[in-house]
Amino acid sequence: MEREPRGAPTRGAPEHRAHEALGLGHPATQHRRRTKSEPLSVRPSVTRSSAATLKLRRPRITDIPRLVEIERAAFAAGYYREHRLTAADFEMLLRRDETFFLVAESRRLVVGDLVGDLSLSKAKRLARLDSIAVDPEWGARRIGSRLARRFLAHAHRLGYRGVTLEVAVPNRGAQRFFSGLGFRRPRRLAKYYNGRVDGLRMTYKFR
Repeated sequence: MEREPRGAPTRGAPEHRAHEALGLGHPATQHRRRTKSEPLSVRPSVTRSSAATLKLRRPRITDIPRLVEIERAAFAAGYYREHRLTAADFEMLLRRDETFFLVAESRRLVVGDLVGDLSLSKAKRLARLDSIAVDPEWGARRIGSRLARRFLAHAHRLGYRGVTLEVAVPNRGAQRFFSGLGFRRPRRLAKYYNGRVDGLRMTYKFR
């Protein structure tokens, strides 16, 4: 899965474990438990035909069991486990107006998701990419990139100056993923994950 998160990601892509998902992450906010954003490992399992059927859409309540399944697979790393989103978290995100929530679907199967926050840092006009999670069976970068670029385009249309996210220092794959998308200026965050693992804050600036 891709959380090259989750934010994010990444979540997401987001920061992911080196062989699991793309996922990002940031500390807890008032509206939910701390999440993540970092990319997961890239496995060339997506065929041309399946990639061609991929579509991005808004999530539905019936997607939640599958989203929880992807969450667990994408964020298996020890420092992510206690911050995984639950079914209740996903239900809350579906109701929250300032959340950008998107799923990737192929042949009626949800294979990834992205969560972004449009309520933080309003004074600086910065949106946050909270999480990207992609099913490891589908390979992270192609799907994660499409999800991330859709969020970047949406934030740009709304007039935000940029997008921020956090990734774990050990997650070099996520750092490369986000750098490839144009995120820059990493700032180290001491003991950001579970009070033990350092994080990096990265920012994408719109021109």
